[in-house]
Amino acid sequence: MTDIQHEGVRVSTDEGASGPSVLSPGGTHPGSDGSGRLDHRDGVIANRAKTTRVVDARVSVWRRLTELWGSRELLVFLVRKEIKVKYKNSVLGLLWSLLNPLLTLLIYVVVFQVILGNNIPDFALFLFSGLLVYNLFQTGILSGTGAVVDNGSLVKKVAFPREVLPLASVGTSFMF
Repeated sequence: MTDIQHEGVRVSTDEGASGPSVLSPGGTHPGSDGSGRLDHRDGVIANRAKTTRVVDARVSVWRRLTELWGSRELLVFLVRKEIKVKYKNSVLGLLWSLLNPLLTLLIYVVVFQVILGNNIPDFALFLFSGLLVYNLFQTGILSGTGAVVDNGSLVKKVAFPREVLPLASVGTSFMF
């Protein structure tokens, strides 16, 4: 950022901005009343270096849902990316996502039916359905809570609904 004093008016330039930005003696941008007009002071034209984005905290649920619907392709892309990253260096790959719950089920069946002598009919079916729901909840909560922080570089660079990131984590949990 370079500051230049020119006949009582401070000129400030940002690297990467579209040009110099003229600041009044108070340090504010002229023409910031929303009119979009540029000020002419002593032959210096003021270009806005940064755009100010106003975010309203009170957004309706319907508007958020329409924004999410508009970002559905991004959601699908992020789910695919997380699946590829999750099993990239795994020897078994996607097969591990099937073997893990089956091996857990096998251990529980051996412990509760063989060793402890449980006589509940279709115990393995009840146990497997409970394990699937519990694993979905557990992985969805654990991965969804850190999704925004883990994708901090993406959040800082691109404007999109932030709710997409935890939903992508939960979508990945639904897949496996």
